[in-house]
Amino acid sequence: CQMVLCILAAAGLGVLPVVTVKLTQIIVDEAAVASGLPAALGAAVLWMLLAKLLSDLLTWLNKMCGLSISSATEIETGEELLGLCRELDLAFFEQSDTYDRISRLRNNGRYLYFWGMNGLVVLCTGVISMAGIFIILASAGWKVLLVSLVAILRIWAVNIRLTFLENQ
Repeated sequence: CQMVLCILAAAGLGVLPVVTVKLTQIIVDEAAVASGLPAALGAAVLWMLLAKLLSDLLTWLNKMCGLSISSATEIETGEELLGLCRELDLAFFEQSDTYDRISRLRNNGRYLYFWGMNGLVVLCTGVISMAGIFIILASAGWKVLLVSLVAILRIWAVNIRLTFLENQ
């Protein structure tokens, strides 16, 4: 249940940038036309504020889900680690290296799952956002999409090159 809630929150966080782009387009179009309908502009701004509120709520929910799952994982792995430690001879615990390794494993085990979970959330959110943005660009026309793809590929190429040079 917690995992499903985390996935739904991540999906919502992925859709919200697309919604924000579309709402921004509507606001700019309404302001540019200046058709004398402030109600339409006001409604778009209100939807934008609600999207921001929903974004903050989903971010908080995502953090809480991650902490809850991390805590449950810590308990499970802690019990498994204690079970394995019970099987060790007492002589192992007299060595400071063994005790330090067990202590580090116990203290850092929960963070590994938390980092992995956050990585999956970022990946899911990014993929959904990119797909939505490409759909919006494609709806604007194939030329806009093509120019945007070329620009993105050039930015990625520069980024990869700079990262490569930085790591040398």
